Amino acid sequence: KRETEHATLTAPFDGVVANLFSKPYNPTNTSEVFCTILDTKGMEAEFTVLENELAFIKKGDKVTVIPYAGGSSFEGSVSEINPLVDTNGMVKVKADVNGEGKLFSGMNVRVSVRRNLGEQLVIP
Repeated sequence: KRETEHATLTAPFDGVVANLFSKPYNPTNTSEVFCTILDTKGMEAEFTVLENELAFIKKGDKVTVIPYAGGSSFEGSVSEINPLVDTNGMVKVKADVNGEGKLFSGMNVRVSVRRNLGEQLVIP
C-alpha cells in the first residue's frame, strides 16, 4: 500500500497529458488506455499535395505552418512523402515542425512549402 501511495509515473519525454479520464479511488480497467501524452515540441503536420505538384516538393524542403486559430507561424521541414496517390490524385506529405508548445494535436493549419532555387528568379 505504501509503494502504491508513493509511486511516480514518468514519461520518456516532456509533454502534455491528454485524455485522462481516471479519477482517484475509482477502479481501473487494465484493457483501456490510461492517458495520452502529447509531445508538443516536435509536432508533425500532415497535408496533401496534388500529384502534378509532387515534382516541386522534396524531402528536406522548408515549410511554414500557420494555425487557422491565429497566432504566429512555425518553421519546419518536409520529413516524409507517401509514394501512394489516392483516388482523388492527392499525395500525403508530412513535415516536422517545432510547435514551441503552442500547437496541439488535431489542429487545422495552413502549410506553405518553400525551396531555395539558388540564383534564379521565379515568378508564380
